[in-house]
Amino acid sequence: MFCTACAAANPPASRSCRRCGNGLQGRAAPVGRAAAAGLRRRLAPVLYGLPVLVLLTTGAAVYRAARAEPAAWYARAEAAVVAGSPTEALAAYTAAAGYRDAETRREAVAAAFAPHRAAYEAAVAAAEAGDDAAATALVAPVVAALPGYEEARLLLAHARAARADALWRQAAAAEGRRDWLAAERALAALAAVAPADANLDNRLAALRRAHAPLVFSRDRALYLVGPGGADERLFLDAVPAAWPTWSPDRTRVAFTSPEADGGIALYVVGTEGASPTRLAGGLRPYAGPVWSPDGARIAYAAAGGWGGRDAVGAPDPAGVRVVEVATGRVTDVTGGRVRDALYPSWSPGGDRLAFVSRAADAGGGYDPPPASVDPVAPAPDGIAPAGEVYVATLATGAIVDVSGGRVLNPWRVAWSPADDRLLVYTRDPGMSYDRDRARLVLIDPVTGALRDLPTGGETVTMPVWSPTGDRLAYVAGQETVVIRAPDGETRRLDLGAPISRFLAWSPDAGALVAVAESAGSPSFLVPLDGDPRAAPSPLRLDHDVDRRHAGAPQWSPTNPAPPPRPPTVAGTALDHG
Repeated sequence: MFCTACAAANPPASRSCRRCGNGLQGRAAPVGRAAAAGLRRRLAPVLYGLPVLVLLTTGAAVYRAARAEPAAWYARAEAAVVAGSPTEALAAYTAAAGYRDAETRREAVAAAFAPHRAAYEAAVAAAEAGDDAAATALVAPVVAALPGYEEARLLLAHARAARADALWRQAAAAEGRRDWLAAERALAALAAVAPADANLDNRLAALRRAHAPLVFSRDRALYLVGPGGADERLFLDAVPAAWPTWSPDRTRVAFTSPEADGGIALYVVGTEGASPTRLAGGLRPYAGPVWSPDGARIAYAAAGGWGGRDAVGAPDPAGVRVVEVATGRVTDVTGGRVRDALYPSWSPGGDRLAFVSRAADAGGGYDPPPASVDPVAPAPDGIAPAGEVYVATLATGAIVDVSGGRVLNPWRVAWSPADDRLLVYTRDPGMSYDRDRARLVLIDPVTGALRDLPTGGETVTMPVWSPTGDRLAYVAGQETVVIRAPDGETRRLDLGAPISRFLAWSPDAGALVAVAESAGSPSFLVPLDGDPRAAPSPLRLDHDVDRRHAGAPQWSPTNPAPPPRPPTVAGTALDHG
């Protein structure tokens, strides 16, 4: 019988191979010597080549495995790049060395990763030094850009937790010493590092409603006072001050100051008693500075023929200007291209400024117009016509007339802090400064669409946008506050005493302060949310009522800073950087 294992011939009755011991299956016909020898000769090439074949097959498998492993590492590295995990990508490209362009890809990832790695290491150093705020600020952008960077994610979580704990302690300590501004800042900062927390939001809202200070001037000095009239504090009397206005984050105050030569200067000061910084001169009277939404710039109206002088002593052209708070660098936005440009107002994104160009009205205001302004002369070539509403795009310098002759006698303009809506207030020539039978108009600066807001023939003051941009407030007649949603209901509150044109919204838009008409008269705290039966309460706020250098209280910024929220670790376009 033929052995299938070693090809040896065995006797027909054998149960196993006498050469190799392999079991023999079944029975076979007898095989002669000659036939057996021939069979062995035919099988010899196969039998002798079998080890070589086995070796070749095994080698091919090993080769395929060796090639497959770098390919797998390369694929893993590519996936890590997509997932934003640079450390894993670098390790995988290293393991894939020699495969395709692994070395080149590794060098590219290392180069792109280097600044993020440097920021991470700086954040580690800041955390070790106990500066968790700096650590958070350094590593949060890294996590946003590289969500798979595990070490950075862990550091960010640690820094935020430590920062939140420190801010809770700061807020509690500030509340204990009745430093409400410091407490408000601590709680607002906490919202940026802690997850959304209804209790935190309620606590911050309650503190702002009860204690967030108003800023005002009295006897040309700057004060803070709580909305109920408590906790009054003087914080600046080094220079005479007027028109104080909060920065968007309520950490600084911009104000104007009359100078010895009759001009008006712009200053900025912190609320902790620091020395004020003079930023610019030659401002126009009867109006305060206007902060950009990011707090980095301030817009103002240059005095022009009202007394401003340039560097060589020549009269300054009237116009709108912007000064950078950090550097003091001034940019002339209008550049003499628009006559008598006034009352700049920032877009919510801080990329555009709206302003009005008034038609001279032969002395309808409290000062005569400059002699250089001819109310009947046509506009020279290259100068836009007066009596219009304009929008300037700061990046390009382009100025566009958005009223196009459709709004007669525009007096002031205010951009909604929430969207693209311009509120225009008109004033007929020769009428009183405060209360006119004005036309109120909403203009879309992008489409040019115009819509009237009827006032029923009442004399009204310039409306003030709420911080949320959903409502307007203005004074009708002498004693009535009107709260109006441009697309909704109107609410009227009769206060029973004369009030001025100055209205101050609370930071949460849930209340108003209606400012007294004259010194010694009562102002009023007007609740708007909550119990609709809650009555306005009288409030004593003695402030400067000089119309040229007013010091009316301001509660919320004109362009409030958006609520800070932390970036997620998903790296999406919805993250707040």
